[in-house]
Amino acid sequence: MSGRRRRLVGDDGAAMVEAAIITPIFFLVLFGVLEFGGAFRDYLTVNNASQGGARAGAIAGNDADADFKIVNAVRADAAAMPSGQVVRVVVFLASGPTSKVPPACTTATTGIGSPTFCNVYTGSQLRVPDGSGWTDCTDNTNPSRFWCPATRKTAATAAAGNGPPDYLGVWVEVSHPWITGLFGNSITLTSQTVTKLEARAVS
Repeated sequence: MSGRRRRLVGDDGAAMVEAAIITPIFFLVLFGVLEFGGAFRDYLTVNNASQGGARAGAIAGNDADADFKIVNAVRADAAAMPSGQVVRVVVFLASGPTSKVPPACTTATTGIGSPTFCNVYTGSQLRVPDGSGWTDCTDNTNPSRFWCPATRKTAATAAAGNGPPDYLGVWVEVSHPWITGLFGNSITLTSQTVTKLEARAVS
């Protein structure tokens, strides 16, 4: 019996050592799955937001409040995450369907004019209740004045005078916070979509 008790005690000790080794790994895997699951959700959300903004921009064309409609669409499609996670929205003039957002626009706090042409929206501009201040491009407080929506080309052909339609890009940046802190405080996720403005009849 004494020999059997010694074997049982030895088994208990081995189980404790195994548990001490396996438990941290188990929790690391568990937290990793939770963290990356949340990050993937926000990755899908930011992609949907840039696509929704580009669709809104294509339909709005050269409406005076086109950028307000774009920002509203981004905000609606990013509703799965807290609004404060959206750091920056850039609306830019693209040269073609594969154009990339100008690097200077991705760090700017205001838009950039010629030759880059991009409007940059951050902070409170992303949560403005109405677009009343976004329609007059002669107003120096209008955040959409750098690439004025009213100047965007929407005619079907160059011969029509205001064409062919411009390519419009929407780039969205969000900050995804890590919950457990195992991977740092946060990670930046970005997405861009480029589309051609819908052609309109020349009036």
